[in-house]
Amino acid sequence: MSAREIADETGANVETVRRWLLKHRLAIRGTTTHSSDDDYNPDWSRLKQD
Repeated sequence: MSAREIADETGANVETVRRWLLKHRLAIRGTTTHSSDDDYNPDWSRLKQD
């Protein structure tokens, strides 16, 4: 799912989505609990609150 698709779905700003994705991808890579991005299913409904 692209940042544009997520923004369209959530009503959030595309730049906000990109920053959120980058932040969470870095967080995922920094942990051992998630082996890959495919294992991580973020709650997009929380995007606007971040």
